[in-house]
Amino acid sequence: MKKGLLSILASALLVVGCQNYDDQFTSIENQINSLATTVAGLSDVATQISSLSGTVNSLTATVNGLGDEIDTAVADGLADIQEDITAIETAVADVASSADVEALQESVDASQSDLDELLANSSVYQNDILINSVATLNVYDNMGSSINIVNGSVTITVSEAMDVEAVQRVVDNILITLEDFTYTSGASTIAEVTFQNLTGTSSLTVEQAGGYDFRNLQSATNIVLGDAYKSTIGVIHFGALNSVTSFATEADANTISFSKATELHLTALPYYAPGELTLLVDTGSVIDITALDDVDSSGDQDDLDLTISGPSTLTLSNIDDGDISISDVATAVVNGFVGNITVGADVESFTADSVVESLTITDATDLETLNITGVLDADDDDSVGIAIAITSVNSDLENLTVAGAVASLTATAAGKLTTAVISADVDGAITFTNNDDLVTLTLTDSEADSVAIDGNDSLVTLTVDTTNSEDDGSLVITDNLDLESLTVTYDEVETLTITGNTALETVDLSGITAVGAAGAPVVNIYSNDLTATSAVDEEDTTATADGAAATDLGEFTTTSGLDTAADYLALVAADADSSAAVFFDTVESYTNEAEDESTDVVFATSLLTALSTAQNATTVLLKVANTADAGDDATTAKRSYLIDLGNTTSLDANGINILTTSQMTAGLSMNAAYNVISGTDAIATAADNAEISIAAVKAASPYADFQLSANSSSVENSYTGNAATAFSFGVSDTMTLSVDGSSVTITAADVLAITNASLDEATAVRAALIAAWNTEYAGGATPTVASAKLVRWELQELTGGTKSSANFRAVAKDRGSRDIDASMSLTHSQGKTTTDSNIGIVIGNGDGVTESTADNTARGTYLMVTLTADTGGSILSQIGEYGDGNAFAIASTAKAVGITNTNSVELTSTYAANTTASNSEISTDIYPNESRLDVIIPEESNSAATSNAVSYTRVGWL
Repeated sequence: MKKGLLSILASALLVVGCQNYDDQFTSIENQINSLATTVAGLSDVATQISSLSGTVNSLTATVNGLGDEIDTAVADGLADIQEDITAIETAVADVASSADVEALQESVDASQSDLDELLANSSVYQNDILINSVATLNVYDNMGSSINIVNGSVTITVSEAMDVEAVQRVVDNILITLEDFTYTSGASTIAEVTFQNLTGTSSLTVEQAGGYDFRNLQSATNIVLGDAYKSTIGVIHFGALNSVTSFATEADANTISFSKATELHLTALPYYAPGELTLLVDTGSVIDITALDDVDSSGDQDDLDLTISGPSTLTLSNIDDGDISISDVATAVVNGFVGNITVGADVESFTADSVVESLTITDATDLETLNITGVLDADDDDSVGIAIAITSVNSDLENLTVAGAVASLTATAAGKLTTAVISADVDGAITFTNNDDLVTLTLTDSEADSVAIDGNDSLVTLTVDTTNSEDDGSLVITDNLDLESLTVTYDEVETLTITGNTALETVDLSGITAVGAAGAPVVNIYSNDLTATSAVDEEDTTATADGAAATDLGEFTTTSGLDTAADYLALVAADADSSAAVFFDTVESYTNEAEDESTDVVFATSLLTALSTAQNATTVLLKVANTADAGDDATTAKRSYLIDLGNTTSLDANGINILTTSQMTAGLSMNAAYNVISGTDAIATAADNAEISIAAVKAASPYADFQLSANSSSVENSYTGNAATAFSFGVSDTMTLSVDGSSVTITAADVLAITNASLDEATAVRAALIAAWNTEYAGGATPTVASAKLVRWELQELTGGTKSSANFRAVAKDRGSRDIDASMSLTHSQGKTTTDSNIGIVIGNGDGVTESTADNTARGTYLMVTLTADTGGSILSQIGEYGDGNAFAIASTAKAVGITNTNSVELTSTYAANTTASNSEISTDIYPNESRLDVIIPEESNSAATSNAVSYTRVGWL
């Protein structure tokens, strides 16, 4: 490679003269941008290309206006530029290792030397500029345009003794500086200087009163704006800036924050590489970030986090993703953005057309207008949209518009909400509750699983023309005190409630034509202001007089519109599983079959509780489900036995030998399959003959053993910071025991509290664990679980063992199958010191104690054999019945169960499902000592009680 990257800049400086070279510089810039894309993965080189691109942009604007003040070598310069670009593209494409990158960097360093040499021979100012006195100011003031391009840094410190007009002249003559630019004003009384001619610099640090006007600056690296005089800063103008590494306000990185600023212009800035930017100006001011995007020059999208406060209006439409937080903005519009949005205080109007991830408005106390369009996450097949929740916090909200797709929509106690227009596809519910100023609610084109409109006391008319997105819709219109008219076209309604709307005079429910798919509709319509002008009992079809029978013929006359629900109510009336309470609130005239008239018959809530078929004239439909005891099926006896396989065993049931001693010896072992018994032909045949079924479960009577020892190679988890070999629990250590999801943790203080001086440290730790368990779970002084009746496990000390004398066991109180394979753990956590701990832990069970964590569960050494009768109930049960509630009482020898095994144990249960006052599990007793999964008490069936259902209908009168 003949030259490095920066030789492009050197050639660019030669490409000046009397003619205009806009096209040539545009070509240079495009090629540089292309290079930036190519080497984007090479961070150092990419950074230099970015800086170079900004510098060339600035030079383009600068040197085109300088005429022939700089020597030119156009042809050679362009040829060199093209040659360099071609060589760089070739080299970058071949980069495959860090060595290649190093070689590329060497070319860059060589090009820097070329640049230094070029600038030394060009008509630019070759030294740093330092102005810190009246004398130095005068020197540079006299130099005029010879300092247009500074191949160095510029430092200007202004005092009150200096002529600010001279300072302004010097600043105006500096068009570009290749190194840093620093400007410091020594007092707030010194007049503002503008920097409107500066087009490019490296870093920029500026501190002055009045404002920061760099409106033609095109590129810079780090820009730091001082805030010593922040109360005076009015206009901040970087309108032409298109390349910057970072902004800062004093020490606050990625921030431009001036609470009195009236204008902030970043008009041309297309991208902000750090990915986060905070902009703050005075209330009602201007922030112009029209071009800001989250796509870099190579076309890659990178999330941008923006925090903006102060402007009167704000419109963002280029940014795709990230986090946007807005406060103190009268009108904000965020379009095309799918990230997280936070709307804070002092935002009056907010609009967003593609809200996907989240919308937070909990601090939007001044929000008056909210217009949201929800969008589903294209990358999530299960996306349902965002949940929108308007609460009392949004106390100033007046206008709400929601479209698109959202998960749910609720508006609760928004005291000033007057208008809501909802056309959204809502995955869940639309809910408006206690919004007392709500006058207009438009639901046209909306879709929802359910709609609830409750307590909105200014709502006069309401049309629910929402599409039901499910086949079991719910519509609840309640306690809207000013509601006079209701129209509904929400169909397939499983739950319909229209109650407490005391001014509701007319309804149109013709749009409800079907009940929900669940087939158990619940309908309540009463306590409104629905009137029938007359009800006439035309014919009593039973001996019951006065239209009190459901089959009586008659007619309601009404202008209330309740008759528009006739077809739907007929479906509800015909559904055996439905419940309904539908009433007129007033019947002005009721005439019975004998033509006796009653006037002004009114609905009373007592009609809901009396549940009598003798309802008054306001009754349209009353259906109450049967709540009487439905009875119980017979339960089938199940008896379970723990068998010690080390003893000779035989088993008889219902007078038949099921298991012989030889079968038990040959066929049963802890290593056999769970279904070994039923899988043995002879045993299965005998069980069939006895009219029972038989099954077996191994590892019954479960327990887990825990062993504490010094750290060694034969423990499954360990820690040592102690050179000694003895067990040692550190002064700031903790240990946590977890048994089937319940846990306790001990500290060194708990161990020291064990006062028995004869205990070594391992046994003291064991004692502390057991004490903590008993305090927490087994009825200690202040147990978290209030009763031992809720604890299924107990801890027992063990002596001996192959690894330590500090052994203990967690034993399941239920010896049956429920707790087999329950999870166990014992973990040690080292404290701040690591020199006094030496811990080894092993966990095992009835299958053995090994260093593997695979056996860290509860398992026992017994085989559980379960017998289940073929016949339900207690009378005909083939294996006996419970007599006193605690043990089987054998009704006859034929039904006896006999076991020859000196260590066999029958499991028990006291729960009788069909007994009225049986001891089912409650919040204070889960009967941990019983085996309710493995034992069932046989009981006869119970007959159902007489039905108390009510089914009374005058729907045919509508």
